[in-house]
Amino acid sequence: MIAPIPQTELPVGKDGEIAALEALQVSGGWQIILRILKENIKAVEQSILDEETLNGELLGLRFKRKIYQQMIDTPKIYIGLWETIEEPEEEHDPYYKNVKDMKKDVH
Repeated sequence: MIAPIPQTELPVGKDGEIAALEALQVSGGWQIILRILKENIKAVEQSILDEETLNGELLGLRFKRKIYQQMIDTPKIYIGLWETIEEPEEEHDPYYKNVKDMKKDVH
């Protein structure tokens, strides 16, 4: 039997998104992904060290290894990016959105 997938709401704002990424890091699903990525890194490293691997394949294998390593740090990377971004100020539009709003102000 497959467990139902919980439905979650998209986080709102900088703090909500940082909290969601932090929660992702400790989730069981992310731990499974980390285990798979680390196993893939080991397999790629073994291929790199294998004497039968052709020189032309080495560049691709090294690239794969680097991508797998970066994927492990994905939540941390985006948390760091979010922490450096300033929330935009509330938009202040000096113009009326429609005629109805303009008439309210006049009376």
